[in-house]
Amino acid sequence: MDAFSLKKDNRKKFQDKQKLKRKHATPSDRKYRLLNRQKEEKATTEEKDQDQEQPALKSNEDRYYEDPVLEDPHSAVANAELNKVLKDVLKNRLQQNDDATAVNNVANKDTLKIKDLKQMNTDELNRWLGRQNTTSAITAAEPESLVVPIHVQGDHDRAGKKISAPSTDLPEELETDQDFLDGLL
Repeated sequence: MDAFSLKKDNRKKFQDKQKLKRKHATPSDRKYRLLNRQKEEKATTEEKDQDQEQPALKSNEDRYYEDPVLEDPHSAVANAELNKVLKDVLKNRLQQNDDATAVNNVANKDTLKIKDLKQMNTDELNRWLGRQNTTSAITAAEPESLVVPIHVQGDHDRAGKKISAPSTDLPEELETDQDFLDGLL
């Protein structure tokens, strides 16, 4: 016998046993089978009631006027309050900096949308965030001003002269503590 025939025979035997159990059921089997049917009927009626109580879906029209990423129905009240506070802060900052045109347009709206943020360049975003004296392009002179670490192989250089420790801007108390800890090492 192949595997398919064996499975088929086993299914048939199982179904026959189940039929015999149903035919020759004891009173307690009948009772519990009846209780299970009643539970299933209640569950199906509750599901039907839930399907009928399902709220009507919103139209697609609102998605053209609201940004669904920023909107959360559970925190709509909090968002409204936050938008008012942010709008006031933004207007105060704009009064200080009148040269930002895109930022002015955003401040006049009730809600800030992702589309508005994407349309702003870095200077406008920095003005909107309230950052001052920021540049939008990195100059080539900045990498040269980085501090290059000094690799010291000991207290003496190759010529045998003692190398002085690099000067730091630490207070004297911290320097003494640092010297003490270096001595322990």
